[in-house]
Amino acid sequence: MAFTVDRCEEMVFTVESQKAVPAPFLTKTYQLVDDPLTDHIVSWGDDETSFVVWRPPEFSRDLLPNYFKHNNFSSFVRQLNTYVSISLSLSLSLSLSGNSKRSLDSTSL
Repeated sequence: MAFTVDRCEEMVFTVESQKAVPAPFLTKTYQLVDDPLTDHIVSWGDDETSFVVWRPPEFSRDLLPNYFKHNNFSSFVRQLNTYVSISLSLSLSLSLSGNSKRSLDSTSL
C-alpha cells in the first residue's frame, strides 16, 4: 500500500521581513521526501508534484523521528492536512512479475 500526497506551495509570512518563508513542517517534509537515500521508503511521484510513502511502517519508525518530535504516521497526515487541502489516494501496487507493477487507486481519507 502506498500513500500519495500532492506537493504544496503554501507559504508563511514573517512579521519582521514580510518575506515568504515555507512553514517549518513543509520544509522538513520537503527535505524528508527529497532525500534520494530514502526513495525506497518515500519518494516524489512520477510528475514530481506529489510524493508517495511506499512503506508507512518504516517511514514512521525510521524517518519521522529524524525530522519531527514523533513517529506517528497518523499525526503526520493530520499535520499535512492543515497545509494541503486535497483528496488523498491510496495506491496499492501489485507486483506482477519482477519489476513490473500495476497500481490500483482508490480515493479515500
